[in-house]
Amino acid sequence: MNLYNKHKELPFILYITGGIGNQLFQFATAYAYAKMHKKKVYINIDNYSWARWSENLGFDLDKIISPLYVLPKSKWTIFVSKSNPNNLIGRIIRKLFWMKGTVFIEKQNFFYEKSLFLNDSWDGLLGYFQSPFYFESVREEIGTMIKLKIYSQGAINYKNKITSLKSAVAIHYRDYSDPITGSEKTKIYHGEHSLNYYKKAIDIVNKKVNNPIFFIFSNDINSAKLKFSEIKDVNFIDYQSKFNWEDMALMSICEHNIICNSSYSWWAAYLNTNPQKIVIAPENWGELLKGKDNDLFPKEWLLINA
Repeated sequence: MNLYNKHKELPFILYITGGIGNQLFQFATAYAYAKMHKKKVYINIDNYSWARWSENLGFDLDKIISPLYVLPKSKWTIFVSKSNPNNLIGRIIRKLFWMKGTVFIEKQNFFYEKSLFLNDSWDGLLGYFQSPFYFESVREEIGTMIKLKIYSQGAINYKNKITSLKSAVAIHYRDYSDPITGSEKTKIYHGEHSLNYYKKAIDIVNKKVNNPIFFIFSNDINSAKLKFSEIKDVNFIDYQSKFNWEDMALMSICEHNIICNSSYSWWAAYLNTNPQKIVIAPENWGELLKGKDNDLFPKEWLLINA
């Protein structure tokens, strides 16, 4: 596959990072830019070769998005993949080989930077791009490209139960004391929400929805059972799966969503196709955003400060 030309111009490369929710934000933004400027996105997955990534933070987009183009591992593409401008080696490679293109590097997460789309000469994208305004123009296409298939028998059973109801409500609770997802850095970035947030959200749903049935999803379902034991009409989602996106798929087919400060449940709610859906989110997404305006949420979502 020839990705280069005599002018040393590069394909449009997405230097992707993070878990599946973050990957979706980055891909959707890259796709929107590439479509506007008639480019083709190639995904650099070098970040996932590092041992620091746990099994839960592997590259998953190739399993849920079609079509998708991952930068192939030839001697030339490996060379280009090392030209990441965010590190010293990448900058040296670009300078030595007169690579003309420039990579758009996000300045501040959670804020929409319109300047990305005003320049048609970017050859790459680097950042998290956590705002729906980046890909609003291709929202329907993105929804069609993302295929969250369910394979596990346990997940299939829950899917059948959810789809048999008219008032299923997904609640996502993430326990940041978990040894994998609960580092101090993660807690500072995401923050932690008290049960007060969920109680307020559930009260809103109870007022707006007739006979809601709640489905609770969590990275630590035993912890969730202790915290939400007093909720009526609740189902705790507990099954064995090796597919990282199945909880997202199940949350997305519920009628309504109460999300936590997680890009994972953000995308579950975003991909929910119910035109009358109620989505409730925490206004304070994390300590770094506390009290600040941001572009993270669609305008129709309900935000709770708790």
